Amino acid sequence: MDFEDHTILSWNIRGALSLEGRRHAKELVRKHHHFFIFFIMETHSPFSKASIFCIRLGYEICALSKVSGHSEGIWVLKS
Repeated sequence: MDFEDHTILSWNIRGALSLEGRRHAKELVRKHHHFFIFFIMETHSPFSKASIFCIRLGYEICALSKVSGHSEGIWVLKS
């Protein structure tokens, strides 16, 4: 796979499901167009509550690590 024309973003966000977190995600996508791969680390919220939002941003789920207490919670999305 050739990564010359792709951007990979890794974001350790706190509060991905909050209004502010969603606003920041929309701004990143708008400002930098679509990232090829978007890693989001969110240890406090299950992805099931954010899946529709991420799909609306133009990403599909590539891999998930489910939240376990206050650990794990890695969402890997690709455009």
